[in-house]
Amino acid sequence: MRSRASRTAPLPALIFAVNMLVNSDQGDTFSLQEIAGWLRDAGFTHVRTVDAPGLAPLLILATKPSR
Repeated sequence: MRSRASRTAPLPALIFAVNMLVNSDQGDTFSLQEIAGWLRDAGFTHVRTVDAPGLAPLLILATKPSR
């Protein structure tokens, strides 16, 4: 089974990753686990995804608690 965590799906994300690597000096793409870790390190909670139409089939949402 192909998964986002292993960076083997979805196809539009793979094409975008190749484009970033070929056309920029330090371009890269990141897994949901990596992004969720950065959000938690920055104090966000309830990291979740929402399906979206179009080339980006997934949105990443997180909550920043008020102080």
